[in-house]
Amino acid sequence: MARIVHLGAKTDRRATYFKQATEKLGMETAFYTYAEYEKDSRPDDLLKLDPPPQEDALLCKLAPFVQSYCHQLQILSRLPSVHFLNSPAGIWAALDKKTAKQRLLAAQVSTTPLLDYTASSYEELLDKMTMNHHQRVFIKPRYGSGAAGVAAFQINRQNQQVLQTSLALTKQGLINTKRVRRFSQPEKNRRLLDLLLQEDCILETWIPKDSVNGITYDLRIVYQLGKIVFAIPRGADSPITNLHLNDRPLDWAQISLPQSLWQKIDELSRQTMTCFPELVYAGLDVLIPAGDRQRVTPLIIEINGQGDLIYKDIFADNRIYSEQVRYLSSLAKYPT
Repeated sequence: MARIVHLGAKTDRRATYFKQATEKLGMETAFYTYAEYEKDSRPDDLLKLDPPPQEDALLCKLAPFVQSYCHQLQILSRLPSVHFLNSPAGIWAALDKKTAKQRLLAAQVSTTPLLDYTASSYEELLDKMTMNHHQRVFIKPRYGSGAAGVAAFQINRQNQQVLQTSLALTKQGLINTKRVRRFSQPEKNRRLLDLLLQEDCILETWIPKDSVNGITYDLRIVYQLGKIVFAIPRGADSPITNLHLNDRPLDWAQISLPQSLWQKIDELSRQTMTCFPELVYAGLDVLIPAGDRQRVTPLIIEINGQGDLIYKDIFADNRIYSEQVRYLSSLAKYPT
């Protein structure tokens, strides 16, 4: 008989509230780590894949962790006769920021543009920014989530610099923290960027985000089974907005987006998900550019194939996970 299986951490909030959703709907779910499941997979299993736990905050540990996860996804993709909520291939396609962005650009989906150059050091970055007349860029590790390793760097015509990032420089190397820091001393920026750019990074155009009462924000959209099921504005005092960084969700009344803009966001979300047919759900980060909200074009920042954990949902109706469980149960022909 088919069974619902959850892979990831077995005791975190994702697992806890996914279990709550299954029990509320009268179903049982088996919970495994990825390593455990390799030894106990069964034909017709219905799998929900959540991220494996990552306990090391050192940035240099991110690439080996991601490559290990890639290997685990490849193993899962070769299992016979199992079914996925989001497939391993779809999760990996979204996790790779470079190829995900290229897929969106090829489909002419409005997105924050990739720059057509890279840099491996602070000096090279400055040279290329000057050569291309760029005063502000975003730097992102190619893989990872939760704003891990992300930095916003700007330099003006007087060569004054500002670097904003949740990274901190320690004796062990760069570590990811839950607080965005602001650096303006060139020598400190050099040390930090020299280390960051040794990682596999992408560079993006820095497009100013809309703000409310001095608070910058973007949107996290959860798109699932052909529709937006949850949306939350993420506010911050910096250009890096991520709820993982202890930033604050805003009230919709504070933002008051016009209906015409909502229609654009809905269509943008649909277009994005069309580019990732391997995903039943995804978390979409959407940028509202600063300007006239009646006229601006919303942009996709990133797509996260496991970006469905929304505290405002799980602590209330737990609708996102409940809908996922109903979908999996329909595949198994369970009564709902």
